[in-house]
Amino acid sequence: MIPLSALEISEIVNGKLHGESNVIVSMPAVFDSREAKQGSLFLALVGDNQDGHDYVDAALSNGAVLTFATRTVKGNHVVVSDVIEAVSLLAQYVRSQLSTMKVIGITGSQ
Repeated sequence: MIPLSALEISEIVNGKLHGESNVIVSMPAVFDSREAKQGSLFLALVGDNQDGHDYVDAALSNGAVLTFATRTVKGNHVVVSDVIEAVSLLAQYVRSQLSTMKVIGITGSQ
């Protein structure tokens, strides 16, 4: 992940930033709060059995510095209408900045 500020990220994903604009995200995005490290972006995904918003505190404790969420949560966060769409927009932006990287696709079947 290329280092980006919370403000830059919020603008890329068309979200509403809550918190400090100069916080730098320097680690990859994670959706498991136990995998958060210093500088991580935490994705508060909502599934059939779990709500990632319930794990924001744990992610922050483990070092996450920013959260993508669909509602207001604790800590620095960007409220978006769809967390998956937001991370997709962010990934597209990061990929566009890495012009020297080759992209390959791997497919297969059993």
